[in-house]
Amino acid sequence: MNSDSTDLAQIRCIQINLQHSKSTTNYLMKVTDTEETDIIFAQEPYVYQNRPVGFGRRYRVFSAGTGKRRTAIIIRNDNIDAILLYKISDEGTVVLELTYNNLRLYAICMYFDIKDQIDNNLNKIDGILKLSKGGKVLIAADTNARSKTWHDHFTNSRGKKLEEFIAASHLHIINEYSESNTFCNTRGVSNIDLTIANTNLLKHVLDWEVSEEESLADHTYIKFKLGTGKRYNNTNVDILKHTKFYMREDKLHLFDNKLVQEMQKFDTGVRNIVGTKALDIYISNTMAKGTDIERYIDIIEYIIKTCRRTLGRYKATKNNKKWNSVPWWNTHLTVLRKEVNAKRRLFRRTISDIGLRERRKGKYKEVKREYQTEINKAKINSWKDFCNVGASVNQWSQVYKIAAGKTKGVSGMTTITRSYSTETTDLQETINKILDYLYKEGDREKTPYHISIRKAVDEPIHTEDDMEFTPEDKAHN
Repeated sequence: MNSDSTDLAQIRCIQINLQHSKSTTNYLMKVTDTEETDIIFAQEPYVYQNRPVGFGRRYRVFSAGTGKRRTAIIIRNDNIDAILLYKISDEGTVVLELTYNNLRLYAICMYFDIKDQIDNNLNKIDGILKLSKGGKVLIAADTNARSKTWHDHFTNSRGKKLEEFIAASHLHIINEYSESNTFCNTRGVSNIDLTIANTNLLKHVLDWEVSEEESLADHTYIKFKLGTGKRYNNTNVDILKHTKFYMREDKLHLFDNKLVQEMQKFDTGVRNIVGTKALDIYISNTMAKGTDIERYIDIIEYIIKTCRRTLGRYKATKNNKKWNSVPWWNTHLTVLRKEVNAKRRLFRRTISDIGLRERRKGKYKEVKREYQTEINKAKINSWKDFCNVGASVNQWSQVYKIAAGKTKGVSGMTTITRSYSTETTDLQETINKILDYLYKEGDREKTPYHISIRKAVDEPIHTEDDMEFTPEDKAHN
């Protein structure tokens, strides 16, 4: 679903099978931090004591089940409301109800075990579709199913069953043809990682791509956006984001003259205006009318264009971020990252010469192993430095709290159990259930104790007023 348009609001998503790898998880955090990813759909995450770890305590990590978790959805954007539908989630399936601005959808992350019958996974999806009741549905899955429908080299039995189910359920494969495959190892390449949407969500899935970025896993990053609001072609509605200009006294006169000249070229209403004061009045009156949106956009573009020509532009640096989720990253890793990506591209684009391809493949694998080792080493050394410095300054610092288990991560909201042993089905029902429990209706409590309290509250107070404060009392206060 590629699109050149930019939405009023977009959710940046990454889908990846991490193969339970620690180094792959560490590197994923660097990628998502750099690209400001909002949601991660992870299959086979790195786990400790059956729970996904390594994603940072500030992010909401959703997984389910009592055994080894094989799927997780990580929310990095605090503005996205999410609730885990616990009843229909398990180790291999995570179902969230997401709300962001005006977009509400069911986000599902699934792992289809190659040893399990695919019919079991299809039945799960069918149950989720019934629960959604026609709402927007997104499925990010490692299906272990191959089909020419999603641009694989052949169709196997699992792929045939999945094809038929998708067609019967009125679902749509978002995957597009790409020179890169979603899975590549020594045994071959395939496209087994799928992004699926129903008809109601289809128009909101934008810029789907298989990334050329090294993932340190056999699977490749799948990136896409979930867009909301009206779409504007060839218009950068985010043009002012992170953009600032230096306002210098010696440049303001030049800015005023250039703005008048710029607007006189294209706006007929400005051609007879002389001076910046008259132009300011014209712009104010035009904006105050509140009728012509296109005129607003033109005026703003004139101002931005003049700013770029006459004023110096301030570029925000990464040091301005409030919080860095990968403090262990260093310049050596940046150099290795570029080298790995370069050798990966060189190897994958060498097709005709088999001997040269194998040599380049060997060099790529060698640099990749070094890169993985250096990532793990950098993170361990950073943690050691943090512990040594923190403990030397204050023995009751954050290091002590972490060791004693006194730190708290961000908890994810889940559905709850009703009094008759059934689960709530969505966010609204869960909220209503909590409110009903905490704030009971007045008529439900008829005990003499409650009646006496209400009666005492309703009766007016006829006691004498307290004595006024003395000067000594006021002085002490």
